Order: sequence, then C-alpha cells, then structure tokens
Amino acid sequence: AFGTGTPGESRQNSRAERWNQAMEGKLGYANNVVSDLFHGALRNRHYTSRNEVLLRARFDPTRDLRIGPQGSLEWASNKPELRDDLISYFDLRNDS
Repeated sequence: AFGTGTPGESRQNSRAERWNQAMEGKLGYANNVVSDLFHGALRNRHYTSRNEVLLRARFDPTRDLRIGPQGSLEWASNKPELRDDLISYFDLRNDS
C-alpha cells in the first residue's frame, strides 16, 4: 500500500517478520460470527488514487499520525495538502 522501497513497506515487512517469529508457525481461529460496516460500492473505493495520495505526500504513519488523548488517531505532522486530499478521497467514496 505504501509502494516499493518506501519507509512504510520496510516497517510492514519488519512487523510481519516479528509476528512470524512470535507465532512460531502456529495459527488459530475463533469460531465466531464476523460482520463489518458498509464500505461503499467497490467501484467507488478508488484504492489506486488513495495510494497515489499517500505516496505523493510521502506519508509515514509513524511521523504523520499520533494517538491523541482520547485514544484515537490524529495528525502529528503539518501536511495540509495530505489532509485535504484524504478528505476529498473519502468524500469521493460516497460510503453513505
């Protein structure tokens, strides 16, 4: 999602390797019912344009986001164009 050779890809690979080592090849499951919220029509999700926005802004979740006082994510960097482009992206999805 972050592009080849980007800091996001490197961190994701590192995280995946740590999980792989921690799990020691073991995998389990829970016999539960899973549901999700509606994410809009597939044709409106625009995954490619989302990735282009993130790449263009050199999005780095460890620098651009932080956990706020209430436990939710908030902006940690001053990238108004990234913020505005992501707002436009979510508006374009027409999830409602």
